[in-house]
Amino acid sequence: MFLEKSLAQRRRECGGRRVVVLILVLAFIFIGCPSGDEEWVDTARIPVGEWDSGFDRYTITDDLIDYFMEGSEWEGMIFPDTIIKGSIELAKDFSKDSGVLIIKVTESSFDIEEKYTAVYYRDFASSDIKLANPVDANYLPVAVNDYETALTTFTQGSVSTYVSMWGSYSR
Repeated sequence: MFLEKSLAQRRRECGGRRVVVLILVLAFIFIGCPSGDEEWVDTARIPVGEWDSGFDRYTITDDLIDYFMEGSEWEGMIFPDTIIKGSIELAKDFSKDSGVLIIKVTESSFDIEEKYTAVYYRDFASSDIKLANPVDANYLPVAVNDYETALTTFTQGSVSTYVSMWGSYSR
């Protein structure tokens, strides 16, 4: 009988220790796992390359952007060539594959020279990207007079305000 109680007590003690050890192991596993709440680090990525949709194109270098869309005719209306060129004043990432380039316009087929506009990008991969210029309700480029206003105008939160359509581009 002494032996039986002793074995039963030992089993309970070992079972209790096993539970404690199991809880500690699980705690260390979950403590060591990333939570997914890490803050995004802006790397100021610029999607450098010659990006072509077959309809229009962007040439993006480390510090310049050149947008061109050939003129066309649609339902009897003639649309001239669209040109927007400028220097990249800021590159800001929204995520690992999206962001905005703030541009100081140096040449344009619109009256926006010396103003600031942007190019939004998303789904950036090595050979494909989606790009969009901010436009107003009349599909005219949105441009602001100074850099500080550009910083508060062309944000991640304003993408849905200024982008009605994304173009798909390849290198």
